Amino acid sequence: MNEYENSELVSVDQALAKGRQMLLLPRIVMIIGLPLFMFPIALFLIAVTGEHALPTKTLVVFCTVLIVNSFIFFYLPFRFWSKRTTRWKLWAFSHVNDVAELKRAARKAFLYYGYGSFLDKIQLHSAVERDQWRRLQQRTGVPDIFIDDTGTDSETIIYYSTPKLLLRIFFYLFMLAMGIGAEIFNFRSDESSTFLIIVGAGWISYSLYFIVRSAIDISRHQPRIILNDWGIFTVETGFIRWDDIFNIKITVSTHAKRGNEYTLQIQYPGGWENIEVTHYQKRSELESLIRIYKGRFKAG
Repeated sequence: MNEYENSELVSVDQALAKGRQMLLLPRIVMIIGLPLFMFPIALFLIAVTGEHALPTKTLVVFCTVLIVNSFIFFYLPFRFWSKRTTRWKLWAFSHVNDVAELKRAARKAFLYYGYGSFLDKIQLHSAVERDQWRRLQQRTGVPDIFIDDTGTDSETIIYYSTPKLLLRIFFYLFMLAMGIGAEIFNFRSDESSTFLIIVGAGWISYSLYFIVRSAIDISRHQPRIILNDWGIFTVETGFIRWDDIFNIKITVSTHAKRGNEYTLQIQYPGGWENIEVTHYQKRSELESLIRIYKGRFKAG
């Protein structure tokens, strides 16, 4: 689209950084406002469902307070968030060439919810903003222009993160102590339960496994990932040139006990490789680094 050709282009990472900065305060305001909005509603529901009926004047006062409270602690924070989100997405989608990558990365960063989605529809737009947002959806197939980050070195070496692994060890030591305590309590009980013995043994074994595994990972001082302008090296795959990689991305899966698990997925001539990077250094920067080094390779 010609109207965007003269825009000062920015990289996907620069757009994401600005989005996080712009939406930080609105999100804080909404988080603070939500309980202040809900608390009077809870009091009102308790009052009207009680044994004694409230006088009419009390109900009128209650309703007035709820209306004012909703306006201050719900509508205004929502409007603040909505307008800031609209400002950012209109700016970002008109200043980034790689729109497909921006959509994917912004959705992952909870800055973008997809055109036409429920959260997109409830955001407050003026008629002009709504029309501009609709027209920006046509910015597909625009040739990508790489914008380098001069602050990134020619090579980045990533190891296991010792602080993250130590935190993991302390957590599972606590879990281990709970399992041992449960077993001791069960054995000292007058009626020992076979089921609790089995569960406790499983709990202890599970905790010991992750303690030992984390200790082994801490003892490994070799680089886990090396990124440079030519390709990526991992312990699992060896060195792969960027032009030999068909697809590379980081996925997040949630586990009830272990929390979020981050996996680097690489598709290359050798097949698919899934590498857990949850406890690696620079995990939060890894996608950005991959984009930068791939961009440098393509730019020559």
